[in-house]
Amino acid sequence: MAACAEGAALDRTTSGVPGTRGGFVAGAVGALLMTVVLIALRLTFDATAITEVIADWFTRLLPPEIFDFFIEKLSSNAKRLLYVLVFLGQIGVGGLIGVAYAKYVKDATAQEGVVKRAVYLAVGVWAILALALTPLLGGGFLGANLTDGALRYSSALLFAVFVFALATTQMLALSNRAEGAPYSASRRDFLQKAAIFSALVVVGGVAGRTVLTNLGRLTPSVSRPKGKLSTPVTPNDEFYFVSKSAVVSDIDVATWTLNVEGDRVGNPMKITYDELLAMPAIEEYVTLTCISNTVGGDLISNALWKGVPLRFILDKAELAEDTERIAFHAHDGYFDSFPLDIARRDEVIVAYQMNGVPLPASHGFPARIIVPGLYGMENVKWLDRIEPVLANYRGYWQRRGWQDTAVIKTMSRFDIPVDNDRLSVTEVEVGGVAFAGTRGIIRVEVSLDGGATWRDATFEPALSDYAWVIWRVDWPNPMPGNPTLVVRATDGTGTRQDQSWKSNQPSGATGWHRVDVLLTEPATPTPPDRSA
Repeated sequence: MAACAEGAALDRTTSGVPGTRGGFVAGAVGALLMTVVLIALRLTFDATAITEVIADWFTRLLPPEIFDFFIEKLSSNAKRLLYVLVFLGQIGVGGLIGVAYAKYVKDATAQEGVVKRAVYLAVGVWAILALALTPLLGGGFLGANLTDGALRYSSALLFAVFVFALATTQMLALSNRAEGAPYSASRRDFLQKAAIFSALVVVGGVAGRTVLTNLGRLTPSVSRPKGKLSTPVTPNDEFYFVSKSAVVSDIDVATWTLNVEGDRVGNPMKITYDELLAMPAIEEYVTLTCISNTVGGDLISNALWKGVPLRFILDKAELAEDTERIAFHAHDGYFDSFPLDIARRDEVIVAYQMNGVPLPASHGFPARIIVPGLYGMENVKWLDRIEPVLANYRGYWQRRGWQDTAVIKTMSRFDIPVDNDRLSVTEVEVGGVAFAGTRGIIRVEVSLDGGATWRDATFEPALSDYAWVIWRVDWPNPMPGNPTLVVRATDGTGTRQDQSWKSNQPSGATGWHRVDVLLTEPATPTPPDRSA
């Protein structure tokens, strides 16, 4: 009987549901801790996380139509959703590693040698991630293609993976009593458990605190106040935000330089922040809009930018005669380019101020490109390198199917009322914004009956040749009902906004914005109760 009982106990530690469940829980908890550590290392040392490499690979893998669908439905939250899914995938894979480890390692639940087994597990997992998966996903051997380089990336990954391995092996060792294995209560055993547990708690606590205190740098979500007419200048905290990265770059201006370099640069330069601020500068109002903005969408804002004309820097760089485009590289690995003739326009600047203050971190501090007339993806943030290139150079999004040198299309939008608004006929206001890049707006027309008739809206002159207009239209004597409102604009060349509905991909959406509203009779005031 004793032998049978002992055999049953051993069976519970090596096979069956309890072992599988315990292994998955141990691996999943270890992967969760590893994920928090990776984020903390990203925030503290700017070390790219394997999560970002995977997410970036997914954006290249997704067909443009699917990618466009998520941008249209979720706007800036699309990137956040992608990273959450990758995080959950990491935790799930960690759980599966825990199951495999518990099943095939005979002494998985033994306390002795936990650190040694954790080292073996960590080296194995790290080798798969750094030597095989990272190059396969485009990050290069040991992460050599990433902006932080092989040493920082692979070292941070090794530390995070060791945390995963130590947590997984320790949890499996601690599960030996629950699974029926003999339990050792020696003093040495107790001290080893306490030391490992304390180390994991400290690492997890420091990492968790780092993440919590830097939540503002994790893909900030910005939304325009609904039911409110836009202001000529968008406050910085309401300016739309889109980025390929999960983390807003945190750059130290004491060490930052803007490098102008490449084979076609006769006079390479390293411009410090102070040197940039000392150069001749201009201020200009420029409206930016994302190429992913939908008809009536919120990914458009206007600000006052201050910076150095790009042509001033290019002239000092002494470019080669065969230069055809200028490429711009960001601190987070993003890159884009546009033709040299655009780069030399007076209004294209290397901006360092936004609405009178230094660029906020989420909008490109310490410097970014502002190129009026081109969609936001061309206005590179967190700029750290300028490079002259040939005509066949393509940027980050262009390599994913978006148009090269994407010129902004004419758009107009209702701010008020919003779609499906229910309003009293006595409180109806109609207004919004219109924009046509560098072409300007000369006319905005609004239909209050679904397009049957049109009336001109009024608007003040734009703040600059590169800024939107805020329009309004009178609606005399609106009647109860369910009308459809439509708006269209005409640009400075006399060309009316394209009516045909087309998706954002590959060159920006077109179509007239329409909203449906329900107008009701004004509420009858309740007579005062005079019975008292």
